[in-house]
Amino acid sequence: MSTSHPTYHHGELRPALLRAAAKILEKEGRDAISLRDLARRAGVSHNAPYRHFAGEDPEALLGETLVAVRFVQRSA
Repeated sequence: MSTSHPTYHHGELRPALLRAAAKILEKEGRDAISLRDLARRAGVSHNAPYRHFAGEDPEALLGETLVAVRFVQRSA
């Protein structure tokens, strides 16, 4: 019997983070959004956004997320 754990790959991490950010933004406001919380709500490890978007500035990624969420909300 193998004791190794299967690896988990989200596949659609960016859209999942955007959906999570939209929910937080709507209910709790901009100041409640953090990459760690977005990862938790997307069902991935707290490091997944950093690994997935390796080389990107975390604050820039969070800013991009906020801009994209606002765009989606205005389009709806």
